[in-house]
Amino acid sequence: MSDALSGKRIAYTHAGPQAEELAQQLALFGAVPLALPVPNPPLLDEPALRLGLEHRDEYAALIFDGATVVQEARAAALKLGLTSRDFHGVLSVARNRRTHLALEAWGLDARTVGALPSRARVLVLGGGRKDPFDDLSAAHIDQVPDIHPPLFSAATVAALTQGIDALALIGRHAPHGLSALLDRMPPEAATALAAPGVVCMGIDTAGAAETYGFELAELASPPTLPGLIQALARLVTG
Repeated sequence: MSDALSGKRIAYTHAGPQAEELAQQLALFGAVPLALPVPNPPLLDEPALRLGLEHRDEYAALIFDGATVVQEARAAALKLGLTSRDFHGVLSVARNRRTHLALEAWGLDARTVGALPSRARVLVLGGGRKDPFDDLSAAHIDQVPDIHPPLFSAATVAALTQGIDALALIGRHAPHGLSALLDRMPPEAATALAAPGVVCMGIDTAGAAETYGFELAELASPPTLPGLIQALARLVTG
């Protein structure tokens, strides 16, 4: 197994002592561990999100700034007793392809950002409070901002753009955090990060990964760090 992992670039979600121990074990086997500082949920301000969804009919469009935002909005809508049918009269706009697919999975008709009436009122879900939204011609923009935005360095982006051989998810919130990271990272880093399938430790983590649209490449069995190391070795030699 040590030969299998030697020199391999293994990205992993960094949260808690298990992640630190995994990094140490990977280094012992000669791998290059790359920590991903993913945020815990929620990404969005929950009271503001609920208020925006309750007043959805007052807006010309709801603009979703990421697939993770779609997942959180969908969960909040469910708590309010809303289904996809309750959004059929509201224009749903996706900021990118990944977001578009998440909206379609929810059952909403989506389009990409384009020209809107100059005096339209729109609600932007996600993003920072000072995001410019230069592609919107709306006169009035309300926003539900990120409250736990993913934080990553230029060094992390540079490391990811060199490519990775495997991606390990630890913990049931890891898929959520990884999704948020992909939503906010530069395209070249996000593409490299999304290239391999994911290796999950635990059934709950694997199920959450599927919800967020990640392809499961290997499942650690048993769901322990040694089991995860073995699953990573199987992946990189497969």
